[in-house]
Amino acid sequence: MVTRYRAATQGRPYDASFVSFFSVCLPYFSGIMPDKMRLSKELIQHIADSLTANLAAKDLLKYDVPAGVISARINEIITANMLEEDKLNRDVEKLLSAHEAEIAKGQMDYRKVFDLTKQKLAKDRGFVL
Repeated sequence: MVTRYRAATQGRPYDASFVSFFSVCLPYFSGIMPDKMRLSKELIQHIADSLTANLAAKDLLKYDVPAGVISARINEIITANMLEEDKLNRDVEKLLSAHEAEIAKGQMDYRKVFDLTKQKLAKDRGFVL
């Protein structure tokens, strides 16, 4: 789908598959969104359309297929990433629910324990937060 992209730090063109390019880009989006904020389908589509248009306008990508196909694929990747993070959150909640009494007794901050557990599980699963 995507034949070339220019690495932001190096300015050199690289051949890359579509998925590997966006798997590098997506973690930067999760860092700017609050933890509990879920994106609507419309907002995800808007992000995908904007990314497609902006990357092409800045000559960072050259598409072999129509922009709509690229935008749809970005939408799928963002949605899949969010669903995987939701699953990760549910798994962390299950783990911590078994230790609620210990967390309360030790007067630990639940949110901090949640975040640390989430980071550990994500690392173990190869999931980039």
